[in-house]
Amino acid sequence: MALVSAAALVFHLFLNWLLIVQLRLGLVGAAIALNASWWLIVLGQFAYIAMGYCPGAWNGFSMLAFKDLGAFAKLSIGSGIMMCLEFWCLMITIVIAGNLKNAQIAVGAISICMNLSGWQLMIIIGFSAAIRDVYGMPFTNDPEVVDAVSSLAILFAITLFFNCIQPVLSGVAVGAGWQWLIAYVNLGCYYLIGIPLGYILAFPLDKGIQGMWTGQLAGGKPSKFKDTRMGRVHKKSRGNSQDYRTLKSELLA
Repeated sequence: MALVSAAALVFHLFLNWLLIVQLRLGLVGAAIALNASWWLIVLGQFAYIAMGYCPGAWNGFSMLAFKDLGAFAKLSIGSGIMMCLEFWCLMITIVIAGNLKNAQIAVGAISICMNLSGWQLMIIIGFSAAIRDVYGMPFTNDPEVVDAVSSLAILFAITLFFNCIQPVLSGVAVGAGWQWLIAYVNLGCYYLIGIPLGYILAFPLDKGIQGMWTGQLAGGKPSKFKDTRMGRVHKKSRGNSQDYRTLKSELLA
């Protein structure tokens, strides 16, 4: 599997160079390269399994694959909605930032922070005061965008801290089969708190990109606290007969 990932990375770099640099396809080329790389990973993983390297995990096609398909689909749809609500909120934040003063700088700064946040999920990133004013430079040569990213440093550091906790807490809830409940939590926290608060801070209160990111952070914190409560309820409910509705009412209280 590591070889599949390594091959996909090399293929992705080459295809980006070919489509963006040589053929000058710009964003269209980047999108094509990303989709092709993802499909390469999917096909590589399927080949790895189908060729018999995972005999304990898959023994070939069988009608048993359709057993309890409804329950599996319910969990999958809940998981998809849960993830989409969170990522759509980020996309909406970028769209709203496009209406700020100096829209190109605002969108560029927020996009860089979101990219760095994505890196943080894979690689431990340490930021200190010594590099606070330069960590936007790998993404842009525009000094105004670099300064705008630097102005988000403190808020971004808080975001990274909570992002370190969220995968663990969400994993507990997902493992307990509470995907739909997390979807409701994300809907309330991000769309009823985060986006409206960010809009108010950015436009009526004229806080710009700092206001937008503060709203995003404020919407994410209640979601993470709810995930923490889910973990506590899950631990407390082990071994007894509390049903899902009882747990749901306790979590939403």
